[in-house]
Amino acid sequence: MNSGYSLVYLRNGVCSIRSLAEAETFHPVIGPVIEAEALYVRQLHLPERVRETSGEFVIWDVGLGAAANALTAIRLVRESLKGKPAQLRLVSFDHTSDAAAFALEHGAELGYVAGYESALAELIRNHSVKFSDGLLQVEWTLEPGDFPAWLERFVGGDALPRVQADRQVGPTGFMGSGGRDGEAALIVLVRSLAQLRAALDCGIQTLYCDFDNPKKYRDAVAMFRAARPAAGNPRSALFVAPPRIFKTGEDWTLEQVRSCGADGYLARNYDHLKFFARDRRIGDYSLNVANGLAADYFLETFGLERVTASYDLNFQQIEALLRATPGERIEVTLHQHMPMFHME
Repeated sequence: MNSGYSLVYLRNGVCSIRSLAEAETFHPVIGPVIEAEALYVRQLHLPERVRETSGEFVIWDVGLGAAANALTAIRLVRESLKGKPAQLRLVSFDHTSDAAAFALEHGAELGYVAGYESALAELIRNHSVKFSDGLLQVEWTLEPGDFPAWLERFVGGDALPRVQADRQVGPTGFMGSGGRDGEAALIVLVRSLAQLRAALDCGIQTLYCDFDNPKKYRDAVAMFRAARPAAGNPRSALFVAPPRIFKTGEDWTLEQVRSCGADGYLARNYDHLKFFARDRRIGDYSLNVANGLAADYFLETFGLERVTASYDLNFQQIEALLRATPGERIEVTLHQHMPMFHME
């Protein structure tokens, strides 16, 4: 019996799992199956995409957890085949399989494990299993360990031979562009000239400036140009942030920001989107991009280069956003002061 988890019943009566160590309930609002169907399988049109693919279709399942997402995907794909055989390769990542083992022990209460007990047990035991589910041929592997560290090795060229980048579903980078093509890259936001100098000394190519006094942006641009001449890395760029609050009749504040001659600007509201319409723009987190529909709206309607994922998203929701939108168009904040209005 795994004592690190417990069963909980949600308000709608559905059974889920709670991690005692993390004090976190899995799928806490509507339950594991309904959430997996709506947020992962249906939103990404996985059944249709598998059905229309000739050959093997690969899904990267980042965060095996209690296996609800993976098993729901397998079940719905199998139910959608309409007499046509298909091949599904599922690659799951997680630090541990303990939550999946707990789900296996309590399959009767959870429900979604039913019919897949032997497959899940073999995956936990051997980190690999092959089985048939009706017309669906499934190859399921578990890559234990830290996924960001694994991804860093993958991006650097030291990929595991069993997982290829040219499959149907795979990572496209957890942050915006700035490195070599197809790579994730670190973008640093600085709040002073001293921080800008330190970031430049560390070799950071793409930087954002968010100063209290926009008059200092001219000095920031001059410092950046001196350290990153035009003949250097073509991906080097300095973006500056206009004041977050804009009032009618204060266009002069935005003119002041634009006069610094930066490479581009962080768009934080609709006034910024309009004023800097002819400039390079990155969507700030305050645009509240929480799903693929919102990302597509800002990227396509306003021509933004990238948008920043909302701070309100958990890991699984960020994963869904990255699967629904090209990864090179999404930025994910790794470390930042949390805005006070997000605190409870």
